Amino acid sequence: RKDVREFETKQKKESEKLEIQREMEATKVRDEIAQIRNADDQRLMKEKYASDQQVRKDVREFETKQKKESEKLEIQREMEATKVRDEIAQIRNADDQRLM
Repeated sequence: RKDVREFETKQKKESEKLEIQREMEATKVRDEIAQIRNADDQRLMKEKYASDQQVRKDVREFETKQKKESEKLEIQREMEATKVRDEIAQIRNADDQRLM
């Protein structure tokens, strides 16, 4: 009986030791998973930030291009208006000279 009790006690201690080792291993695995997820989250956040920055840059470039195009068209309209005014002035001058 004594041997049986000692064996059972030894088995129980061994079993408890193994249970503690399993829990420590499980904790280690959970910690590693958490680190991987955090690293992945940080990578995704960096990618999103980079993407947002690229979108902002693209929008600024588009707006700048549109502004330049608009200024170019405005200059063309002013040149066209000046040309028309000059033609009208020439016609009036010719009319005035004809009337004199």
